[in-house]
Amino acid sequence: MNLQKLIQQQDIVQNGIIGFTVEDAYPLLFFSYLLKHQQKLSDPIIYLDINSCPEKDIKAQLETSFLGMKRTYWLGAVHQLPKKKAQSWLMYLQKYNGPNGIMFAISDDLISPYKESEQSIKIVAIPAQVNKAMLAQLFTCFVRELKPMDKRYIDKMFIGTDKINIDVACVLMHYVQVMGSKSQEFFDCWLDQLVIPDKSLFKLSQYFFAQQFSIFFKMWSKIKDEYPEQFWISFWSEQIWRALFYCQMMHKRDIIAAKKIGYRLPFSFLQKDYRQHTIEHLQQAHQWLYDLDVSLKNGGSSIGLDNFFSRFFSMNTE
Repeated sequence: MNLQKLIQQQDIVQNGIIGFTVEDAYPLLFFSYLLKHQQKLSDPIIYLDINSCPEKDIKAQLETSFLGMKRTYWLGAVHQLPKKKAQSWLMYLQKYNGPNGIMFAISDDLISPYKESEQSIKIVAIPAQVNKAMLAQLFTCFVRELKPMDKRYIDKMFIGTDKINIDVACVLMHYVQVMGSKSQEFFDCWLDQLVIPDKSLFKLSQYFFAQQFSIFFKMWSKIKDEYPEQFWISFWSEQIWRALFYCQMMHKRDIIAAKKIGYRLPFSFLQKDYRQHTIEHLQQAHQWLYDLDVSLKNGGSSIGLDNFFSRFFSMNTE
């Protein structure tokens, strides 16, 4: 089942046991909206912390009914458990025939072995990004029927991009509700800070971390004037900050933490290009961007970004 079919249902818990597959980081805001919506349609959802509560206590609760009534339990992100423990939970849920409804999030790679077999787990794919039509559907499902002004706001949010990260989309749904007379200020000052405007930015970041100087500068020269300097500083600061901590986690062999922080980094960096960078160099690069931000806010030259790229590439070839 996909997300579109899911939100068309009145009561998602009717499917019994549901595993929501996620592509990237755990979309916390999306699941917050989804669970609040579900609680309006049925009985309250009970949260069980499988990371800290004893496993036997959780299973005892799942297998017990209260006065003969069905309850619905949310287990959270099963894939954030150690791999063997997550697999153990999946085997348990596959065979579960208790009286309650159970929902949980899981990565696609962990749930894959269970997709082809006959089992009780219904799988719903949650995309990492949504398009304009899906955002409108989510808004209608989770918030209210779209008003003409809501539609205009959503149209403006997708100028320059085809898709938006699903959690960012949930943030935007909140802004649509409260913008009012300050909508222009939001679009002028904040939208570019929330939305990665175009997939070309991911390509640009890929060439940056892969040290492909000539391709990077050709692409940079074409798109650098499309967005203000403050957007670029924010974008590159986040990219380098995530890259820095991704490298740290990989050095510690903490793969789960690395996957979380690696969200929004280029796939090639996550697979191999991170080995071209040291923690010290990334720390230095982040400090340069901070200094550049201070300089621009005090009337400094916009050529600082070009200087930053030159220093970054030179630093990694020393």
